[in-house]
Amino acid sequence: DIRKGKLCNSYVEIDISADGLYTFMLRRWPFEVNTAIREGLPGEIKDWFSGGKAIPVVQAKIKVGDFEHSVPVTDQDQSIVFTTHLKAGPAHLQTFFEDEDENTRGAYYVYVRKEKQATCPE
Repeated sequence: DIRKGKLCNSYVEIDISADGLYTFMLRRWPFEVNTAIREGLPGEIKDWFSGGKAIPVVQAKIKVGDFEHSVPVTDQDQSIVFTTHLKAGPAHLQTFFEDEDENTRGAYYVYVRKEKQATCPE
């Protein structure tokens, strides 16, 4: 379904373990593939382990907790990164890749990292 660019989207329930600054990286392809969001992968899409459909994504968006933001996607973008402060507790996470025809899919890969807070010297 990922290689075929299946048109689907939903949210996931997440549990924010602690208040803090979080970074969300939205990707079409896994980090290891090193391929832009809008690009396909070579090979036949019908084969199980080869190929991947190009999707003309023009905008990426995220909704997590009370945070909602979107940015344009360029031909060179391999990922889109959003950073926000979140409070501990349950939250909905939903991502969107909007294409040229205004179809929306969720990001196929989302990497999340809690940032280390800088401490000020006393």
